[in-house]
Amino acid sequence: MKFDPLISIKLNHASREYQPGDLLECEYQVDAVEREELRSIEVATMWYTTGKGDEEEAIHYYERQTVRNTYGETDLRELSHFATELPLSPLSYAGINLSIIWCVKVQIVVQYGEQPPKEFKYSQPFQLHAYQTS
Repeated sequence: MKFDPLISIKLNHASREYQPGDLLECEYQVDAVEREELRSIEVATMWYTTGKGDEEEAIHYYERQTVRNTYGETDLRELSHFATELPLSPLSYAGINLSIIWCVKVQIVVQYGEQPPKEFKYSQPFQLHAYQTS
């Protein structure tokens, strides 16, 4: 019996609260899967809307690694890191009819033997708030 892979995401602000222009740093790692089974890993910093009307999403930062485009004996399961400066907008918003949600999303593709590839996703939400005036 195979267990689903474990995807860990750690952000540099434990509160998961950021302001426009802040540097978001993220560490991520995949466990509980064999090296040769992990075919690709994608990481994105993005926002999306939920609520009434059309749902939208946009990617602010994106990175993809595959077994084919890495050199040497790279293990995609190893702890990885990225950093990105957060934009001025859109800001996080939780309303009655519309919400804007920011997150870091990690998506992997795993292939067990001769079975078709299978996708697994995990996201870590965070807040992007306006500057506080004192």
